[in-house]
Amino acid sequence: MERKIINIKGLSINKYNRGEGAYDLHILLEVDGQKKILVKRYTYTKAEEIVDDVIQTVKNKFREYDSFEENPLNQSMILMQNLEDVEEKMVNFIKRVHDKIRDFKSQRSYTNYINMYNSIDGLGAQF
Repeated sequence: MERKIINIKGLSINKYNRGEGAYDLHILLEVDGQKKILVKRYTYTKAEEIVDDVIQTVKNKFREYDSFEENPLNQSMILMQNLEDVEEKMVNFIKRVHDKIRDFKSQRSYTNYINMYNSIDGLGAQF
């Protein structure tokens, strides 16, 4: 049985689009000691739903499943380290991003409009 040990090291936001209410979430990973980055586009929804989808995406990306394999013990196994702690940190980060987006959308004056827009891009957290 092949085991893959995955550590989620951080998240960052890029390419925020106010019109769509969407952004690219960069997921920084360490898979068996090698650094990888996954990118997925998300819209402004509940933070818990986004984190659940991130975890499913990571698991599906690195799972090697062979439907013709007769013995299920020969399938690969995904181990995510510190999942509960990282999950909580990811939810807090996504909520902070959504707070910034909400503040930005409620902005009625043009003062510092560009600075607020640019402050969302590049926002990140390391775990």
